[in-house]
Amino acid sequence: MWPIKLVEHMKLSQFRFDLPLNLIAQNPTKRREDARMMVVHRKTGNIENKQQFMAALKTVQINNDPLGKFKLDALGNPVMDVYIRKVQQVNGKLSNTVIKTYPNVTQFWTYKTSDFLANPVYSRDYPPANNLEK
Repeated sequence: MWPIKLVEHMKLSQFRFDLPLNLIAQNPTKRREDARMMVVHRKTGNIENKQQFMAALKTVQINNDPLGKFKLDALGNPVMDVYIRKVQQVNGKLSNTVIKTYPNVTQFWTYKTSDFLANPVYSRDYPPANNLEK
């Protein structure tokens, strides 16, 4: 039920973002095909240069998303603020109130990326459960 209310309250201004002038082409290229960041074939949906597309996608930062700003890390995973909320009564209505914000949280949280990736993948055997009865 809540997504319907969310859509009702969305405003066009939520989708505005700042685009630095140096990222906007100032002059057209000589050949039109040189100006394309990517080519998506309408019938198949295939992207011609996936590496170039992913590299470009990883440089994007969205500042006005309804959940807050976010960007993608080098592995293509979101980096965004995490909000700890508490239900409180505000003006006679229950409301989620942000009580703490953790900025720029990655999938690695506070761990060093190289150390985290050096460990085995989480499974029923890792990390070992040393305190269980045998």
